[in-house]
Amino acid sequence: MWVTDTLSMSGSVRSVAADFRFAHCTPADVGSITAHHVSAGMFGIPLSVWHSSSRPTDFLYGLLQMGSTESVLASSIAAVFYAGFINCGACWYGSVSFPVELIGPTRYHWDNGFFANAMDCRVASAVAGAVDVFGGEFVGFVPSIPRSAGELDQAFKHTYADTFRSAWELMPDKLVLYDYLGSNPAKGGLFRAGPTVRADGFVVSFLGHCNFSNAAGTIVLNVRRCPSFFESFPLILVDKAGNLRADVPFRRAESLYSIEAVGVCVSLSGGELSGELFSDAPSVKTYARKATFGEIFNFNRKRCESDGTFRTSARGWFAASHTSLSLLFLFGHLWHAARALFRDIWVGVLVGSKRQLIKFGSREKLGDLSTTSNFI
Repeated sequence: MWVTDTLSMSGSVRSVAADFRFAHCTPADVGSITAHHVSAGMFGIPLSVWHSSSRPTDFLYGLLQMGSTESVLASSIAAVFYAGFINCGACWYGSVSFPVELIGPTRYHWDNGFFANAMDCRVASAVAGAVDVFGGEFVGFVPSIPRSAGELDQAFKHTYADTFRSAWELMPDKLVLYDYLGSNPAKGGLFRAGPTVRADGFVVSFLGHCNFSNAAGTIVLNVRRCPSFFESFPLILVDKAGNLRADVPFRRAESLYSIEAVGVCVSLSGGELSGELFSDAPSVKTYARKATFGEIFNFNRKRCESDGTFRTSARGWFAASHTSLSLLFLFGHLWHAARALFRDIWVGVLVGSKRQLIKFGSREKLGDLSTTSNFI
């Protein structure tokens, strides 16, 4: 089966050993998948033999209306919608049976900032190692060096900035692309037909990771990202504690925290624009708006005539279609079960002999008088 790591970076088809431990029976354990299939086969084969060779009691035969083919249909449908709900839940919420590399991330990766935090941890680890070389103290992965830190010599400043930039340049392309709003299956509507490339187009290149700070370079700012179920979102920049530091105001009277007043600067690390610094308000606003959608890319929009409207991924289509079909089978199960169990109420006729309600014999086995029903 397809096996990958936590960040879905090195997936491939591999052989998996079954893990029969009950504590490891989770959707995140690949061994539980094979163990479940082996266990289902081991129990299913003897159970099928037992059901084929044994016969129900008179009470169960009459209670469940086993002589009616509609009762058999209702019980068969139950297995179908049960498996359908399990599959759509595992697909939408994420499991090892629906890997990110094959059908894209889940919406909860974006909501929880899973891949963004993973990339920040990689950068922080690289910068911390560079700081340890100089015996300094690591205070956070800040692209701009605090200008008041007089104890840091020029060599340390260059090493700090170069290490930060190099960490983003070495970031895997998969990990960067996962942290983009267009990969979120909850962002595109199901009624927007077409593949996901019809939204922004094919990715040509990675432009870089945006690092925002105030004019003095002492406060690192982060753009609040657009939530999954928002078509638009206000552009605000917050500090590490979550306090509002800058925004794009709706009215001039509310421009206390405007980008022009605060003097926000943006530098890019990694990608084509690595090392570029922009301090003019129009450029900062442009990159801040793009940063609300995650990492910034250069797209080819002409090839697929992309219109900028997000479409859901294969994960969203799979979960939605299986949910709809499973609900259909659920209602069908309830409908046919009710018709089989309460047929006398449906037709309005009470029959004295139940033999008239049975289509294929009264549970007796042909030629075996011991299986003749007693209640008829």
